[in-house]
Amino acid sequence: MIPANVRLIVSTLPGRPWEDLRKRAWPVLTVEPLEPVERETLIVDYLKQYAKELSAERRRRIAAAPQSASGLYLTTLLSELRLFGSHEELDQRIGWYLEAVNPFELYGKVIARWQQTMAALPACGNVVSKSLVRCGPRGMGFPRSSCWNRWGTEGSPLPRAVWSPLHLAAADALVNRGGLLTFAHAFLTDAVREAYLPTVDCRLRAHRTLAAYFHRQPEGPPTR
Repeated sequence: MIPANVRLIVSTLPGRPWEDLRKRAWPVLTVEPLEPVERETLIVDYLKQYAKELSAERRRRIAAAPQSASGLYLTTLLSELRLFGSHEELDQRIGWYLEAVNPFELYGKVIARWQQTMAALPACGNVVSKSLVRCGPRGMGFPRSSCWNRWGTEGSPLPRAVWSPLHLAAADALVNRGGLLTFAHAFLTDAVREAYLPTVDCRLRAHRTLAAYFHRQPEGPPTR
């Protein structure tokens, strides 16, 4: 029940939440694709938050791509570009990201970039696959306070210095929902499955890993 003096603005993709909102007969506004002029405005305004900017030619190149009509796609791409340090290779990097034709494919490239970045750091080689898979193969999330024990080995918690670089890189893609660290978008969930859990056997092993971890934990207080 929602109090009479409370108003909610909800954003969702087609699926169960959308169908439930329709059953409630809530007023609905369909978010239309961004026009090229709106895309350029978003590029400027988004990067300005981080004291960054792109040349007019690069802005036009990104805005002209059909997939940039998606606000999620465009902001994800810009988030990646603002972290890219080589100005000389920026055009090549933009082209590489624009090869992705939708947010799902773009998140696949983002995961590859995380993997490449973390592999260059000591003791961080497999932290991306372990972290993303164990963050919830079904996108359910995990208590953030337990990450260090869960993502390490038996009796050897994962050092925060190893997890922190990934957490910073993935800040826009991970959210804290009710104390659970989980993915911000279903597109990322699907991209993680594609990258690390492509088969039923892979998903079963991931679930068994989760079950084994929880089996070793002491029982908490009873819920009310």
